[in-house]
Amino acid sequence: GNFWFVVFANFVNMIVCMLIGYTIAAIVPGEIGPGVVLPVFSTLNMLVSGFFVRFKTIPEIWTWFYDLSWIQWCWSAVMVNEFGDSVEFRDHCTPEGLNDMFVQLNIPPNQERAFRFWLRSQSTDGTECEPITGFSILNAFALDGRKRFQSVGYASAWIPVCFLLFYLGVTFIRHEKL
Repeated sequence: GNFWFVVFANFVNMIVCMLIGYTIAAIVPGEIGPGVVLPVFSTLNMLVSGFFVRFKTIPEIWTWFYDLSWIQWCWSAVMVNEFGDSVEFRDHCTPEGLNDMFVQLNIPPNQERAFRFWLRSQSTDGTECEPITGFSILNAFALDGRKRFQSVGYASAWIPVCFLLFYLGVTFIRHEKL
């Protein structure tokens, strides 16, 4: 993928995160309120971003939040940038790679034979290992069909919303104690 696009997507993510923090601080009065609301809001966004909990397993009631999550859009832009081309990973397909995996996992020989049999039964060409493709990675996270600049654009939609809410919060909500 393009390094400068990753920098750009992370810059947009950072700007949105800062604006959301400022907006919550402007809207929620007091010192403790924003310190409670912001971590809860950010954690919920992380959970529905599709990385910790994949989109296919997010409860139906939370799927609307997935579409609104700026973290999800920035992360999907980076994922499409990195894996959207026809990349293919074969490092794990070498005999050394598989043997190392079995040694590191400390799998007994009889289970290793069963696992190798299962690997051959799951592959399309009958070998113990299929290459991991960029498409299979994107498909696993329900990101196939996404476009990287469009995803950053959706994440950027938070910027004017946060500016407006920040302005309204600073203008109309009193933060000083009387």
